[in-house]
Amino acid sequence: LLDLLTASLMGLHALSLVVLVYLVRRFRARMRFVPPWQQALAVLALLVNVRIIQLWALVLLGEPMPSWRYWLAPLVGMAIWPWLFLAMDQARLASRQAERQ
Repeated sequence: LLDLLTASLMGLHALSLVVLVYLVRRFRARMRFVPPWQQALAVLALLVNVRIIQLWALVLLGEPMPSWRYWLAPLVGMAIWPWLFLAMDQARLASRQAERQ
């Protein structure tokens, strides 16, 4: 659906997201026990990995190189991650307390 909405090569985003899901599932257990700032750095690395895969596909297609704004999304994701982690953790704790009652 993302490929259709962005009018990109079919499977371009799917490929990068499958790699992302594989890496997240592989390292999820380790990531749960590190501080949020280290998790944010890992999120940055994962999102940069997605961008590199997409850039590789674009270069193979002969598309022009994206501007510097192409790399802002991983930085924004890294900046948002600690707050998103805290919100999800609070929601998880609230759901556990609701289950106990």
